[in-house]
Amino acid sequence: MTAAAQDSQLATYAPQLSKLDGLLDLSRPAHELALRVRAMQPWPCAHIFWNGTALKILAARAIPGSATPNRVIAHAAGAAIGTGQDWLLLETIQPAGKRAMPIQDFLNGNAGFVGSDLAART
Repeated sequence: MTAAAQDSQLATYAPQLSKLDGLLDLSRPAHELALRVRAMQPWPCAHIFWNGTALKILAARAIPGSATPNRVIAHAAGAAIGTGQDWLLLETIQPAGKRAMPIQDFLNGNAGFVGSDLAART
């Protein structure tokens, strides 16, 4: 493999990421959010807010279905969040100050999560 000079006319600038770049906009389609979860690893990490606490989303995938944005529902595999299009199925999360855990473990200790309405920052 030989090095090739980069054409400066075709180069583009990518701004530095900030912590806010990891906040998920739940009005976006679920497939886009699932890709964003992967893209934000390991920093700034995709996250949402629930009851004033940040929840890092470490693994998630899109599943089809008619969704109500921001609404959390029970799913056979755990919990899913309504987005602008389809559902974002949560697989692994990390509550602030705690270890990463499968969504089922989180639900065992936080029954009020399912059925809640997630706002941008509450």
